[in-house]
Amino acid sequence: GGFFYFILRYPPDYPMRPPRCLLMTTGNNTVDFHPSLDRNGKIYLSTINTWSEPSWCPAQSLSSLLISIQSLLSQNPYHDEPGFEQERQLGDSKRYNEIISHETLRVAVCEMLENLDSCPEQFREIMIQQFFKFYDYHILVCTENMDNDDQLMRDPFRGRCGSFQYSSIFTRLVQLKSELEIIELSRKEQQPTYSNIQNIIESSDNRALIGLSDDELISDDIFNDVEKYESENKNEKAEDDDDDV
Repeated sequence: GGFFYFILRYPPDYPMRPPRCLLMTTGNNTVDFHPSLDRNGKIYLSTINTWSEPSWCPAQSLSSLLISIQSLLSQNPYHDEPGFEQERQLGDSKRYNEIISHETLRVAVCEMLENLDSCPEQFREIMIQQFFKFYDYHILVCTENMDNDDQLMRDPFRGRCGSFQYSSIFTRLVQLKSELEIIELSRKEQQPTYSNIQNIIESSDNRALIGLSDDELISDDIFNDVEKYESENKNEKAEDDDDDV
């Protein structure tokens, strides 16, 4: 039930080169939702030439790329990391799933909806409806895990990454439901409703879909910043490793 916002940018010589892809749902560069989805937004996939072979080929389509990205959001992401087909420590996969579940609620649900204006307008109604659809499930997950509050989350790949805060997430979810019900009522009174994502795609141009202005579409800055974050994260990981010694 989380919302993961990706930006795709086509190079001038597409399809000879793949689109550039960036994940915007990172909790302000704090969360890795998958070993191949870095907290700085970089996506590690061979199909976009950010991982080892097989690499991109011009015969590939946007649909195949999106399917590849979707496949990363699997039920057992721990084992998708090369060399981790078997657990290094017993229970690592379960602990990693627990972290991803918590961070999905905290970042991909709460933060995304609390900052709804940062998402393309054409997707907001769908996000609200999906939130209502999964609301009871989100509340159940929080209720069942409140006993874990303040316990340390330890990512098997990154080390320490904060603590569980399900009570806080529960409060945010309840508040969001109240606020979004008001927003949804107002929206229904002011503008037409799109029944599904296909209608949105057919009625929107690429700029609206990815939510970027003309200047941002031309600029590579949003992608080049990833290199800066990668460097910072490497330094951060080195410090964490030193602390673990």
